[in-house]
Amino acid sequence: MMSEGMAGRMHGWHVSDEPSLSDHAHICFKIGEQMLEKVQYRNPRNTNWVSYKENLRARLDFDSTNGKRIHSAAQLDKSADGLTSAIVGSFDLSCPVITKTDQRYPGGALNWPL
Repeated sequence: MMSEGMAGRMHGWHVSDEPSLSDHAHICFKIGEQMLEKVQYRNPRNTNWVSYKENLRARLDFDSTNGKRIHSAAQLDKSADGLTSAIVGSFDLSCPVITKTDQRYPGGALNWPL
């Protein structure tokens, strides 16, 4: 047993195979720095929409299939992939990645105290 504050610092625990000269086996673990879960996400409200539109326009102008007729499923797939790539790439450039460390409950919701 250990306190909640120390639980985030414990790692590598296992039941020892070595004889303990007791009816119970030893539980071994290491205590180190607190292991905190890092979460990365994007908040669309922080998007620079002017930059997004400029990036998207530039990517679509560069696309060689832009404005051409589509005559096959393969051309449609290629065009759809190009459009998806342009949208996602423009968003990635225009919306910063936020990295947060959850200090309250290391390891995520499964380790929350009951």
